[in-house]
Amino acid sequence: MRIALLFLVVLGTLGLGIATVSAQSGDAGAVQSLLGAGQQTVTVGDLLLDETFDSADAWEAYQQDSDINLKVAKGVYRMFTKIDGIVWGVNSLTHSDVVIEADTLQNSEELNNAYGVACRAGVDNDGTGYYFRISGDGYYNISRVDKDEIVKLVDWTQTEAVKQGQNRNHITAVCVGDYLALYVNDELVAETNDSTYTEGFAALSITAFAADNGNVNPTDVSFDNVRIYSAFSGNGSSGNNGSVASVVLDDYYSPDSAIRQLRDLNFIPRNSNLLFTEDYAYFTGQGNWFQPLASRMPRTNVVFAGELSFRVGNLDVWEQCTFSVGIQTNNNGTAVRYVDFGLSNAGEAFVLDRFSENQDSNYIVANGTYDLEYTHHVILVLVDGRASLFMDGQLVIQDFEVGRRSGSYGISLVGEGKDARCEGRDIWAYELP
Repeated sequence: MRIALLFLVVLGTLGLGIATVSAQSGDAGAVQSLLGAGQQTVTVGDLLLDETFDSADAWEAYQQDSDINLKVAKGVYRMFTKIDGIVWGVNSLTHSDVVIEADTLQNSEELNNAYGVACRAGVDNDGTGYYFRISGDGYYNISRVDKDEIVKLVDWTQTEAVKQGQNRNHITAVCVGDYLALYVNDELVAETNDSTYTEGFAALSITAFAADNGNVNPTDVSFDNVRIYSAFSGNGSSGNNGSVASVVLDDYYSPDSAIRQLRDLNFIPRNSNLLFTEDYAYFTGQGNWFQPLASRMPRTNVVFAGELSFRVGNLDVWEQCTFSVGIQTNNNGTAVRYVDFGLSNAGEAFVLDRFSENQDSNYIVANGTYDLEYTHHVILVLVDGRASLFMDGQLVIQDFEVGRRSGSYGISLVGEGKDARCEGRDIWAYELP
């Protein structure tokens, strides 16, 4: 029998987390297979985070006297509380539609507790969000935590899927659109729907309960191997899964035709408007070169397109020829946040989100390579913090999560050889609602 929870607000300093993860990392295929048990079709995309807690600042650290202690120690995230209520620790990577999985180990003896993961946790660290929890006595629950109440979307229910007591469990939480699902040790135990929260942080949580005599037995749980994957509803793919190549634009050189096809394919909403066009821009030589475009027309949701020609200067070190959107600058005029998309000197197509001055960038690399002897046409669709990339009319990256922000545009070259050259032609951009 589960008892009502008191709501405990815990404020701490956000951990920086590991932001840069290769798109090839993780076992997205196994997660995709697991989610086939759900009532709603969910496609697993890119691995956004693979946290093994090797760094002390990998997750939020917090201590409140001897009552609460959250910290990374000995390669795990250890959470302890002896106060009645929910305690949480967040990672500072903002997300929207994701699959989160984590390994857990209950260290404390008390069975009447709760622990698990949360998605779309409040960016103000106020404890709001969706919580997916299990208990030491074999129950599970999905709750929505608001600022003033806890709403049980799926009530506490017992299941044999949970390994009770001081045991290890694997938790997988699905947050895609309004669809929420909980898997315990690779077994689907709960599904529900709620549309209150659309984005936020990932969180790990524990809960201690007061007994009838008012005493609170401590809850102590370790978390490890936390992985966060992008995801979206329906069939399809993103990132490195080759099935995205089945989406092809016919006449992608014409802005009107490309926009019309993107609308018909439901990649963009209606009522888009042309922002600007640019015939030609280029850089050549060694260095980091950047040319702003339409700097007085920043937008959040855009379609940006153009042709890229890339002459490599040095194959031994990284070079890139890219367009940029979502550019924000500091007081010195230096670009500190931006989304780059285009080609590397290895012929790889990629999208890179420089979302913070203080953290590593998120990036994704598409399948295959492109012959840099030829010019390639690039289209980036950026809607509500999700980027989709078309190369020569073919969809190669879909719904890659980037920081949602308004910014301007540009073209850039990172050249490490004197012969490096990046040319952009027939550039255009449309603003979206």
